[in-house]
Amino acid sequence: MSALTRYFLLLSLSAFVSARADTTNLASNQDLSKLSLQELLNIEVVSVSKFSQKAANAPSDVTVISADEIRNFGWRTLADVLGSARSFNITSDRLYSYAGVRGFAPLGDYNNRLLLMIDGMRINDNVYDQAMLGSEFSLNLDMVDHVEIVRGPGSSMYGNNALFGIINLITKRGQEVGKRLTISADTLKSGSVQGSMGGRLDNDAEYLISASHEYAPGEKLTFPEFAPGNTVTSGTDSLHNSRLFSKFSQGGFGVMVNLSKREKLNPAALSSGLFDDPRNKMVDQQGFFDGHYTWSATQSTEWTARLFAGSHQYHGDYVYNDPVILNRDFGRGDWLGGEFKGDTHLGIDHRLVYGVELQRNTRQRLYNYDVDPYYLYHDTNKTGFRKGYYVQDEWHMNDALNATVGARFDQVTGINDQVSPRLALVWHSNPDTIWKSSYGTAFRAPTAFESFTNRGRLLPERIQTLELSFEHYLSSELHMTVVGYDYRMENQIASNPDYDPASPGNYYINLPQLRGRGFEIEAEKLWDGGARLRTSLDIPYLRDDQGQWPINSPKWNFKLNHAQPLDSHWTLGMEEQIVGPQRSNLGQLGSSAITNLTLSRRMGSNGWEFSATIRDLFDRRPDQPVLEDYMALNARDTVPNVARNINIRLVRRF
Repeated sequence: MSALTRYFLLLSLSAFVSARADTTNLASNQDLSKLSLQELLNIEVVSVSKFSQKAANAPSDVTVISADEIRNFGWRTLADVLGSARSFNITSDRLYSYAGVRGFAPLGDYNNRLLLMIDGMRINDNVYDQAMLGSEFSLNLDMVDHVEIVRGPGSSMYGNNALFGIINLITKRGQEVGKRLTISADTLKSGSVQGSMGGRLDNDAEYLISASHEYAPGEKLTFPEFAPGNTVTSGTDSLHNSRLFSKFSQGGFGVMVNLSKREKLNPAALSSGLFDDPRNKMVDQQGFFDGHYTWSATQSTEWTARLFAGSHQYHGDYVYNDPVILNRDFGRGDWLGGEFKGDTHLGIDHRLVYGVELQRNTRQRLYNYDVDPYYLYHDTNKTGFRKGYYVQDEWHMNDALNATVGARFDQVTGINDQVSPRLALVWHSNPDTIWKSSYGTAFRAPTAFESFTNRGRLLPERIQTLELSFEHYLSSELHMTVVGYDYRMENQIASNPDYDPASPGNYYINLPQLRGRGFEIEAEKLWDGGARLRTSLDIPYLRDDQGQWPINSPKWNFKLNHAQPLDSHWTLGMEEQIVGPQRSNLGQLGSSAITNLTLSRRMGSNGWEFSATIRDLFDRRPDQPVLEDYMALNARDTVPNVARNINIRLVRRF
C-alpha cells in the first residue's frame, strides 16, 4: 500500500468517525465543545520573550502541544511530540533521536542548533551542546503539562544554540499530579514503571516528585551490509533508563532537580568495527538544578533571579577487531551560572525586558583509551564561560499593531563577541486575521568536542532568517496558518567529507554558505462533539554553496493528527507522518510513511487511566539515515527502524 493511498484511507476514516460523532451527545466534553478554536489556540506562552504573552501576539511562530494531545496520541518521548509538529522531521540511529527543522537536518549534529529547556532552564550540555529528544531525554513526558515550540532564531533572548528554534517543556503542578502509579509494556517485551507524588501544603507550597525506570531487551535485527559474514544480531539493542524529577514552589520561589541515567547498547556497531558484540554501548548521565525567585520591585517592575547548575557524562564502549580491542570514550561537562532579569511596563505602550546571564563551564573533559593493552589516546580538559546581556522592547503602536525590537550581546570563550538582533511586527488586520513578520539572527559557537577534534580554529555558525506568517480563522471551528521563510547560514560546522582516520586531520570544517527557503501550511478543525483534526504540509528548498541539495533533507513533510472522542471517556487518536524523498550518504531514499493509532481513556472517577497504541500500523519500518561511519568495515547509509508494536499503558491514581 503506497503512502498516498494510506493517507487517503486514514483521512476518509477520520471523516467517517467525525460524522458519526456529530450525532452523539458527549456530556463530559461539553466544556471543550463550547470553546472556539480562537479560545483554544489563544493561550499564554512564555518561551518567546521570557514573559507570559498570548501566542497570537508573540513575535514568533509558536505551537503549543498539550498533555491531552500527548495522551491522545500515545507519545512516549519528546521526539514523538516533535515528529508530529509542523517544520520538524525526526530520525533515529537506534542510539539517539535527531530533529531536522525546515529541511535542515545534518546527520549526527546532536540537535545542537535547537535550544532545549525545562521550565525555562537550559539543558543543552556544555561538551556536545546536545539537545536530547528520545529515550535519552532526562524528563518523563508524564510530568509535562505542555510543550512550547518556538520556530526561528532565538539568540536575541537566549544566546547560543537557538538557531532554528526553542523547545520549552512546562511541567505539571504538584496538586494536578497527586499520587499515581504508571505501568506500561509493549509487544517488543519492553516495560516501564513510574511513581509520582505531588500536592499542596497548608502554607500554599506545592511539591512534586517522580521516579521512573524503563527496560527494553531490544529487537533481533538484520544488517545486510555485514555480508558475507554474520548479518543478524540479538541481545545488542537493550535499554535501561532511570529518571528522577522533583520540584518545590511557594509564592515567587521555586526549586527543581532533574536526574537521569540511560544505558543503550549499539546494535548497528556504529563507530565500531566488531558487529554483534554486546559490549558496544553508550551511557548518558545527566543532572540539573534550578532555583529562582520572582518579586515585584514596584507596581511596574518585576525582578527574577535564577541560579542553575548542570552536569552531563557520556561513556561509550567500542569494540574493534584485528586484534579485538575494547576502546572507551568519555565526555564530561559540569557548569553553573545565574541570570538576573527585569520586566518593566513603561506606561501602556511599552514593555521592556532586560537582563544578564552568566555561565561558568567548570569542566569540559574528553578522554579516550584502550582497555587491554592500556593505551591513552588523549585526556584533555577545558574550562570557559558564556555571558549574555539582552534587552527587548514590545511596543503597542495601536490596538491592532505590535512591534518588537530586541538584541543580545554574547561573549563566549573561543569566539568573537556576537550580537543577535530581532525585529518583528504583529498586525491584527481584523479579529479573525493575524499577520506576523520577523527578522532575526542567531549563532552557535563550536562545541568543546568540535574544537577538540580540529587542529585549526572553527568559526561560529551564524544564521539570518526572514519570516512571514498569516493566520486566519475561517470560522470559530476552523483555523489556517501559512508561513513563508528565507534563511542564510554562514560557516556551517559540518563533518569533513575528506576525513581519513588513517591520517587524521580536521574532523569538522566550516562550510561557506547554506540557503534555505520554503513555506508551510497548516489547518486545524474542531467539531462540536470535541473531535479535533490538525494537518500540515512543509515544503523546504535548500541549496549548499555548491548548489547541491543537502544530505538528509526531505523535499516535503506531511502530518495528520486526528483525535476523536468515542463517548464520554474514550478517545481514538490517529496519526500519519509522510516524509518525502531525500539524499543519503550512498544514494537516494524514497518517501516513507508511518501510521499510528491510540485508544485512550481519560482518568475516571475510579482513579484509572488506560491507553493502547499501535506504532507503525502497516509495519513499513522505513530505514533511518545515519552519518557516514568512518570506522565501519562496510559502507552503510541507513539502519532499520523500530518494528510494529503495541504499547499498553495503565495509570492508577490514589
